[in-house]
Amino acid sequence: LLVYNGANFVLVSGGTGGTSIATSVSFSAINGEAFTIKKGQPVKLFSTGNPPTVKLAQANSASNCAYGIAAADAATTATFSVVKLGLVTQADWTDVTGSTNLTFNQEYWLGQGAAGVLDAAPPAGAGDIIHSLGRAFSDDDFYVNILDYYQI
Repeated sequence: LLVYNGANFVLVSGGTGGTSIATSVSFSAINGEAFTIKKGQPVKLFSTGNPPTVKLAQANSASNCAYGIAAADAATTATFSVVKLGLVTQADWTDVTGSTNLTFNQEYWLGQGAAGVLDAAPPAGAGDIIHSLGRAFSDDDFYVNILDYYQI
């Protein structure tokens, strides 16, 4: 559960009667790109398997929409963790956003111009794919909460 305490967003977990609230959801995947996928980059499912293969996501078509965010750098064919819901933290977001720091409380969208990027504003043209991927909790912390995409 995500709670804003007036100054920061706080992840709250726990429950009563043996119930717990998931604060993160992730899965293992194989990098299907011919290059390293960087931590924080959005990825799409590319092929099935156990684990599935992923490639970089891009908002240029529905088939390229994001399924998760890379939790670590992953060389070609490496197995790594992909976050569907939860926190991804790193000191430098340049490879993903073009800027070292995230903007606090900014919602980020799947980028349309290049694969594997997050944009601070959604695409706005006719036919564009709009896909919200999460929100910055701080300069370094991105809370992944991938919503359904839609097309303008």
